[in-house]
Amino acid sequence: MAPRKSPARKGKPAAPRAKKRPDPKAKRDAARTTTTKRSAKGRRALVPVFEKTSLARARFDDVDLGRSELSDVSFRDATFEDVSFAKARLASSTFEGARLTDVTMEGATIENAALRRMRVSDADLAGSRFTEGDFTGVRLVRCRIDGLTIDGVRIDKLLAKIARDAKRTAAPSKRRTLSRKRTSK
Repeated sequence: MAPRKSPARKGKPAAPRAKKRPDPKAKRDAARTTTTKRSAKGRRALVPVFEKTSLARARFDDVDLGRSELSDVSFRDATFEDVSFAKARLASSTFEGARLTDVTMEGATIENAALRRMRVSDADLAGSRFTEGDFTGVRLVRCRIDGLTIDGVRIDKLLAKIARDAKRTAAPSKRRTLSRKRTSK
């Protein structure tokens, strides 16, 4: 049996069915959640992308956000445990009051971030770069900071210089007090 055809009106051919076009906004929104990038070895990988998103008071446990792109994301009062931000790019994000434990930010770039009252412990911040951030009340405990840069200043080198200067200024004052004690006898 032959398939039925829709009846055509007298003298007029049947109208072609309109194809449903994808919504361009939906495509744009989908592009915001993931994108494809080439790795150093030339492999393609999906990379999480978040823009203008609030993840306030969220809890992240054993999550890999490495190489992700986060722009204008709020992590206010969020908790991060065993999370990787390795080589991620964060711009205009908020970590106010966030707690980060056993977090890797190795090689990450954080620009114009609000980090007030953020607590970081047992984290790897080696090679990460922070620019134009608000560090008021930030607390770092047992963190690896080799190559950590804040507004163009290498923090590991700055702390080493401060320690050397403190030893230099403390050493002469001890010698003076010892020599004064010997002469007074």
